[in-house]
Parts: sequence; structure tokens; C-alpha cells
Amino acid sequence: MTVTAVPPAVRGLVWGLVDYAGLFPPAGLPMPAAVANYAAYHASDDSWALGRFVVPAARLAEFEDAAATVGAGTGANPWTVSLLVASPAELSVVVPFNARWAGRIVIDAIEGKAGSVEQVGSLAAARPAGTELFVELVVGPALAATLGEVRRVGASAKIRAGGTTPEAFPAVDDVVAFLRACHAARVPFKATAGLHHPVRGLYRLTYAPDSPVGTMHGYLNVLVAAEAIANGGTDADAQRVMLAESAHDLVITDDRIAWAG
Repeated sequence: MTVTAVPPAVRGLVWGLVDYAGLFPPAGLPMPAAVANYAAYHASDDSWALGRFVVPAARLAEFEDAAATVGAGTGANPWTVSLLVASPAELSVVVPFNARWAGRIVIDAIEGKAGSVEQVGSLAAARPAGTELFVELVVGPALAATLGEVRRVGASAKIRAGGTTPEAFPAVDDVVAFLRACHAARVPFKATAGLHHPVRGLYRLTYAPDSPVGTMHGYLNVLVAAEAIANGGTDADAQRVMLAESAHDLVITDDRIAWAG
């Protein structure tokens, strides 16, 4: 699908939105294959929707080897990378990496987990200049406090929206609570894992022949639910959007995306 074939409302919603996480389930590709895929997507007509390549800090050297093989970043636009870190100490690799790959690849986003205000602060303190920080939070009693700290340090929030087992998918109420809390705190967010289909439904959770089947949240459901909250909708409105399972109820015009009813 080319840019001209996409309604403006959809283009505005998903422009640069889709980070590539081919290293992780359900694809779980080897590094060379994942990097080759990203190179192809980056050069394609659909690259307008492509975001960053997601890589764990522990595999950054492996990523560099594969990127060199495919001639990464030799086109008009450099690649962008989101680095997953297990601890603030791993952020020390960012500055030297960006120096080595200047003009070709840039780590401009960091992702880490935090279960407390202190952990948010530790990630923020180690964040290199010029990078965006996404902090994965838990929906629970500490959410308001941790979101407040995320806002204070100028970071964004992150919610885990699924996984490879049915139990890994958060309840609709929890997703809506996260969206509401982010809106109240004026904190941007991203969602990771499990959002592999546009609309909620029953799907295979991996590509394995014996893959379990479970209900997966749709990425359009999440986006439109967030939009509903941002425009004054109630939690019940957002929950109805999250539970919708028919794409026929999705209204798309040149300047609007919404779920009917």
C-alpha cells in the first residue's frame, strides 16, 4: 500500500508508529534475518509506517555485525534504533555506538522497566542526551506515582499488551486504566507485545504448529480507545472500543477514525 492509497486519518495515526521487533516472539528471527527484513522494509514504499529497530543492549554487537553486512543506513535516511536495557548501566553503550555509526544508524530511544519511582529516576539519570526514554510500568497501586515520575523526568510510559501465552495479555480494564492514567498525567505512551492484528479477536499466539490460541488486543482498538479518552470519552466508552471485534464497525474518513456505537 502506498502513501497515496492510505486515508489521511490512517496515515496520520500510524506514521512512523510500527517499531520492528523481529528478534522477539512470535517471529523470534535470528539477527541477520531480522536486520535484512528491516533493511527491506526501510527501503519499501511502506516505510512511512516503519519506526525503530528494537534490540536488547546485550545483542548490540551482534546487531552491528549484521547491519554492516546489509549496508545499513547508506540511503537517504539513517536507521533508528530503540535499545532495550536490563539496567541503567547498559546505557553506557549508546554514545560510542552513535559515534561509530554517525549519519547511518542512531540509537534515539531507550526502553527499560521500572516498578518504583526510584527505578524510574535511575533510568532517567543514566539516559544519554538526545534519546527518548520509554519506561515499562505495571498497572497497579504504584501506577500513579511512577507515572508522575515519568512525567517529571520528561519520559514516556510503556505497557506490555500481550505475550506468547493467554495469561500474558492484560485485562481490558487494566489497559483502559493505563490509558486513563497516561491521559490524566499527560504522559505519552507506547504499547509492546501482542499487538499483531488490527482488531481484537482469537488468534494463534506464536507461529509454532502447536501454538496456543487466545484473545489478542487489536492495535486499532488500543489507538482508538486512547483517542476516545483524550476526547472526553468515559472509561466505559474506551472499554467498548477495546472489546470490539468487527472491523466493519470501524469508521474511517479522511480526517477521522472511530468505532461506530
